[in-house]
Amino acid sequence: MSEEDKIKRAIIAGASYAFKYQERNPGASESKVMNHVSENLGKIINDIEENE
Repeated sequence: MSEEDKIKRAIIAGASYAFKYQERNPGASESKVMNHVSENLGKIINDIEENE
């Protein structure tokens, strides 16, 4: 998988994490959602690497 493809997958995965978090926490601010995604970047990256 090329670096460009990895970046695209990471962006989509991050957006998915943000969407799921916001669904579970409808009152969460944009800042809180972004913090959640940032805190889970390691997991997002590991998931992408495992699925290559």
